[in-house]
Amino acid sequence: MSVTRETRVDARLGFLVTGGTVFVLWNLFTLLGAVGGNAIGDPSTYGLDAAVGGAFLALLWPQLGKRSHQLVAVLAVAVALGLVPVAPAGVPVLAAGGVALLAGLLSRERAS
Repeated sequence: MSVTRETRVDARLGFLVTGGTVFVLWNLFTLLGAVGGNAIGDPSTYGLDAAVGGAFLALLWPQLGKRSHQLVAVLAVAVALGLVPVAPAGVPVLAAGGVALLAGLLSRERAS
């Protein structure tokens, strides 16, 4: 379903309502997770550690319509997977983000 915003005021209102809702719900469920997180025990027991990757992929999937976006995603994954055995935790994700930033900068320069 596509919703069209007829005026700039409608677009602003939609942005503010969406942003406000995300802010409130994000913080609410972060609090609930912090309070209730100890009750579920070790997440690796249930395989919940893989849910984060699945959720990220679900957010990313609609953005992979263009071939160039798919190529950037594959390069970012390759860099991250290549760094996993040799880099501290978190560095592979940052490096993958760097690949995406570099691709964006290079495509911007090419378009100019």
